[in-house]
Amino acid sequence: MSNIIQKIKIPVIILAVIIALFFGYSYLTKDGGSTTGLVSDSSVIPSTSQADQDFLKLLLKIQNVRIDPSIFSNPVFLSLQDDGLPILDQPEGRPNPFAPIGTDSGMVSTATSSKN
Repeated sequence: MSNIIQKIKIPVIILAVIIALFFGYSYLTKDGGSTTGLVSDSSVIPSTSQADQDFLKLLLKIQNVRIDPSIFSNPVFLSLQDDGLPILDQPEGRPNPFAPIGTDSGMVSTATSSKN
């Protein structure tokens, strides 16, 4: 009896390892049923992500938007005023913002090296 168990033990262990590897591989490569990048025979457009589909829906909605140009001659539109503030000149930063502080004197070196 012990001789039969010894003969069956190694093939059973090998079979168990192969089955475990198969299920492990199947679990790790499962992508939720999406076929990203695959093209079916009935369509020429590959499947897209949900974000792409949402963007395309939004794009199709705004594609039909038309602006009536008479709104720009409306007295209410013409009475609008810009309350924005002017952008003032600001001092420029350092010549090399990535250089350690104190290594540049505020002047850019224009010296070039020459080889004989």
